[in-house]
Amino acid sequence: MTAYQTTNRQADAVENDLQLNRSWVRDHERSLQEEPIRFDERIRNYHERIEYCSSLSLPISVEEYERLTARQLEVWTEWRDIRLGRWPQDRTIEERNQRFFELDELLGEINEQTGEFSDVRSAIQDCESDPPEPPLQSSLERRLAFLESDLDERREIVSKLETEFEELAEARSDLFRDLEARRGLRENLPGVCKQYFPPF
Repeated sequence: MTAYQTTNRQADAVENDLQLNRSWVRDHERSLQEEPIRFDERIRNYHERIEYCSSLSLPISVEEYERLTARQLEVWTEWRDIRLGRWPQDRTIEERNQRFFELDELLGEINEQTGEFSDVRSAIQDCESDPPEPPLQSSLERRLAFLESDLDERREIVSKLETEFEELAEARSDLFRDLEARRGLRENLPGVCKQYFPPF
């Protein structure tokens, strides 16, 4: 491998490191601006969660819910039997249809009440099992301190890599010019030999 090829590879490697560290610097600078905003958002979400959990209350008592679920099963069983054609022979079709629509409406009302109870109870259980916790100001301060410290280190690395890359780029250019000059000399060598050493 020629000196030019070696220097070229070194320059490419340094350039890749330089681009990576520049990207980290940009990310850290952006994070330093965005972290306080995200922290404020978490504070708002915490207070909203507290307010939401505090506002939850069951629409009906547990006893009423159990009574409704028992009634729900009775209504659904009769409603299903009518749909399957299980209807006393001495009753008219009009009576059957009227009863079916009554059961269907009643079942919808019961489902709505039991569904609302289940949703609210589930939300209350979520609040109890995973109570909201306030974001800590100290955690934000630690995060910002880390970003600032690492940002200083990254900037120093970028500065050193920029200097190293400039030196390698300059050396690469010098070696490339030297390589081109040697190539030109080699291509013109036959003519030079003929000029100074004519054939006998």
